[in-house]
Amino acid sequence: MKYVSIIVLLLFQICILAQEDAAIPFEEAYKRVYNITKISGSDRPVIDGKLDESIWWEQGEWTKDFVQTAPFERMPSNSPTRAKVLYDDRYIYVAIIAKDAFPEQINRSIGNRDDNSVGDLVSIAFDTYHNFWAASEFNINAGGNKTDLVVTDQLSVNLNWNAVWEGRTYVNLQDSCWTVEMRIPFSQLRYNRDNTDGVWGLHIRRIVRRNNEVQNWSMIPPKNNGHVFSFGEMHGMTDLPRTRNIEFLPYAMGRLQQRPSRSNVWSGHIGLDTKIGLSDFTLDVTINPDYGQVEQDPSVMNLTAFETFYDEKRPFFLEGKHILDFSSGSDMLFYTRRIGSAPSYRPDMTYTAEPPDIVPILGALKLTGTNSRGLTLGIVQSITAKATAKALVDDKENRITVEPLTNFTVARIQKSWKGNTYLGGMFTSTNRIMDEPYLKNFLVANAITAGVDFTQYFSNRLYYIDFKGMVSTIDGSEAAIMRRQRDAVHYFQRESAQDYLGVDPTLRSLSGTGGSIKIGRRGNAKLTFAETFSWLTPGFDLNDVGFLRETDVLSNDTEVTLRLTEPWKIFRSNTFSLNQVNKWNFGGKNTESGVVFGLRTQFINLYQINITETYVWNRLDTRVLRGGPDLRIDPFFSTNITFNTNSAKRISGSIQYRGEHNTNGSSSFNSLTPNIALRLGNRVRMSGSFNYQWNTNDLQYVGRAIGDVSENTYYLTGRMEQQTYGITLRVQANISPDVSIQFYGSPFTSTASYSDFKRMTNTASRQYGERFQMIATGDPDSDNLIHVSENGDSYSFNAPDFSFNEFRSNLVFRWEYRPGSTFYFAWIHSLSNRRNQYVSSWRDNLDTMLDLPSNNTFMVKMNFWFGI
Repeated sequence: MKYVSIIVLLLFQICILAQEDAAIPFEEAYKRVYNITKISGSDRPVIDGKLDESIWWEQGEWTKDFVQTAPFERMPSNSPTRAKVLYDDRYIYVAIIAKDAFPEQINRSIGNRDDNSVGDLVSIAFDTYHNFWAASEFNINAGGNKTDLVVTDQLSVNLNWNAVWEGRTYVNLQDSCWTVEMRIPFSQLRYNRDNTDGVWGLHIRRIVRRNNEVQNWSMIPPKNNGHVFSFGEMHGMTDLPRTRNIEFLPYAMGRLQQRPSRSNVWSGHIGLDTKIGLSDFTLDVTINPDYGQVEQDPSVMNLTAFETFYDEKRPFFLEGKHILDFSSGSDMLFYTRRIGSAPSYRPDMTYTAEPPDIVPILGALKLTGTNSRGLTLGIVQSITAKATAKALVDDKENRITVEPLTNFTVARIQKSWKGNTYLGGMFTSTNRIMDEPYLKNFLVANAITAGVDFTQYFSNRLYYIDFKGMVSTIDGSEAAIMRRQRDAVHYFQRESAQDYLGVDPTLRSLSGTGGSIKIGRRGNAKLTFAETFSWLTPGFDLNDVGFLRETDVLSNDTEVTLRLTEPWKIFRSNTFSLNQVNKWNFGGKNTESGVVFGLRTQFINLYQINITETYVWNRLDTRVLRGGPDLRIDPFFSTNITFNTNSAKRISGSIQYRGEHNTNGSSSFNSLTPNIALRLGNRVRMSGSFNYQWNTNDLQYVGRAIGDVSENTYYLTGRMEQQTYGITLRVQANISPDVSIQFYGSPFTSTASYSDFKRMTNTASRQYGERFQMIATGDPDSDNLIHVSENGDSYSFNAPDFSFNEFRSNLVFRWEYRPGSTFYFAWIHSLSNRRNQYVSSWRDNLDTMLDLPSNNTFMVKMNFWFGI
């Protein structure tokens, strides 16, 4: 074995040395041009993947052979690929011949619709306006699995754009190849119908899974100046059809809900999604939408002051997402989960209420698109219903309003000049109609945000400057604005902020600004760098229709990255990065200083390892004591390591470790997540992951107490020992590319015990022992309260021990019985319970979970697509 390895390495070195002579010159591989042919008459290909019609061999031109971008850039492949593109007055036709040196190893795995991670794959993408902004991409694998998506110049991928098109494949072992036919209606694309130069951007790609070989018709270098910017060109797109672009997708749905201690609830809904082409733009309208078949959110145990961020999964809000994106770091002006979220208001504990899980969306419309002059527009208008909950008040059943009728408006505009200059803006508005006094004192009435962004590239996109500026204003009652001042995003009541902030109970509005400026070098270069300065003023607020974690932050981030994309010895590629980060608040206090080192490596055998190591030597946490004094955190190391095997194998896996450890040993966080995926034949895929976390924190926030005698405010912490167990199981079975059964199940347990309670004193001290005073406590009383008596004063707080158990699952049968039309059956199962008691054994927690009453929802849904 030793000698075999030596021979393989020698051969590999010879291949490396030979590359310089065999490689296709850069200017011949980059920005290629393809001349498309328009066909006429009745001779149209039958879409069966076989390429046996004469039209493929008698009309149009085949592309040059594709070139590799990985593993060997600009090298010819021993499995060559060619393509041909034709069009008529209704469709674009695509043919691809994918030769394979090892035809018996062609990967024909089938996955779900829009899963482009399995099987040998080909794709074609069109930058229809040739403005280097975004492209519509169509993928199909050797098993016939289809994916459509929108990819941006920054390689942001939106898989939730759904087009109606046809594609078939055929594996010809005798000819050592597999072939593809596609028929893409012009009605599914947006383009300039008066295109005088007839030029579209074009990108055609092939992936050979067994060795992760990537071929391009026109090469996009691994170190590129922009993904869509690097497309080749397709000439001859003139005399294009003027399609109506009107589509309807009505649906009918029936649902049975079974909940503990309640009678079964039957319900039925009908709704409609409509797409209407308005010149270069698309108007999407949804009436009474239902997303019951969408997979549930994962279980989490959040012990921080910050809101949990959940990814959007609803198709209406995901389509065109790249157009409506306006973000600065993790903060965004438009967070679609705000529309149709859970109700904001929770009735007082004197009520027995049953609030709805989500606020119904009465209707929404969305206008998106780009015109021939490079103007991109996105508008969302949505109205959510007034939501109520049943409640018992004085032994009488009433309806309590938990969310008012609300209107959301979002508008985005951006202009591009030849792909080198971008200027845009965004506006959002949230308006609530509230008659109830308690809602007026709880929610702001109106929230408006606006932003402007500007990007300029220089020197063939090697250097750039990027600017984002945002402004916000909210208004409402004095009580509602005071609640915002005191929430976790702002915490104006912080002791350290009293010289420049403080809560003002007379305010009826709140305003602020945020933004960033970034200057750097990237693109086709090994060494890149960036310098970023950002700010969020204390009064800035986005959370009525956006997402914002915290304000009162000034930060500076310096980043240097070295990218080595050429194979070397056992390595296929390597990326090294170094960041230095500093943060301050608007009081001028340095709240964080640290350095981050990153390594991302892929080996020749396609195994990968990612390592991120962070060292923070100065941290003053302004949120951990929930509006109390700032707490100094001792220097700590944070580690994130992920190792992946070759995902193209029938059995693949990964393991991730995340850890954070203080240098004085006062706290530690550890998370270990192994994952395994198994493919059974070409139609069944199973995966499972197990997450185990074991955490210790000597200064975990417990609560705030008021002294009975002194009326002093005490901020309390304790030593927390927490264990969390989570399992995620997924099974995907595909009877065909159009028929699938999916199962998702996730039991989750988190349990914690607290001891060594402390009263915080000199919290900003650099001496650990000076930050707190130990307090003597007894056992909780019957109301779960712990009582403390010291220094002539007494107070109490809730015992913080807990055990949380939850199980969520989905079983979904999906059948695309005709292009664009789908039948669903879904079973949604969930149960959840939190106890103020520490249960150490995972087995005992599982036994408790299995005994919990469950919620079950059975749903049948059918939609029917048609266009005119």
